[in-house]
Amino acid sequence: MAIKGKIGDFSYNDERARGGNHPAVIMSGLFALALVLLPVGLLLARGLDGKLTSWLKAMTGVLGEGDGTEKTFVFDLKGPIVPGTLVIDDGVEAFTDDGFGTLTGDGATTPGTGKIDYRTGKGTVTFKTAPLAEADIEATWEPVPVGVLDEDLDTDRSTSGLYIRHGSVRKDVLKVPADAGGYEAPAAAMLKTLEDAGIYPE
Repeated sequence: MAIKGKIGDFSYNDERARGGNHPAVIMSGLFALALVLLPVGLLLARGLDGKLTSWLKAMTGVLGEGDGTEKTFVFDLKGPIVPGTLVIDDGVEAFTDDGFGTLTGDGATTPGTGKIDYRTGKGTVTFKTAPLAEADIEATWEPVPVGVLDEDLDTDRSTSGLYIRHGSVRKDVLKVPADAGGYEAPAAAMLKTLEDAGIYPE
């Protein structure tokens, strides 16, 4: 005997961000578990775990931990960054980025030094004095977007989704997090950054 009944209400948004002028390269990627709904058209970056996440103008993360002895640390931000935006700080010495790949500490004499490859996010930093044991070595940087989300993605239910890595995207659906909460359209400078990364708003 067949039993019929209503088991719930479901909604599905089939809107896509891909454009039509230049064939879009669609890829499947792993996303960080965020317990939120990420909307179609959201600009994406990679976190320190290598997973895709919402692009933020100022991303933060811990690059390592001091042991009171080691002065030099190798780091990997897992993706391209905007030149001149990287800051590294162990709570004693802070490094800034000159926009040409050189990191310089703020020590009064013989400050620490470092290097950053903007294309890969990989670099090294050498502190003037070894960071204290268990001191976090923290970083803040602006990432270059690595893609655009091509579908709504509920990261509470799934951490795998489709995104546009290269090609045309619809300008009218592009989104970045707004300072006041929610989302807003990206600024003109960001659209230019997307084009430089091979993603073309139309």
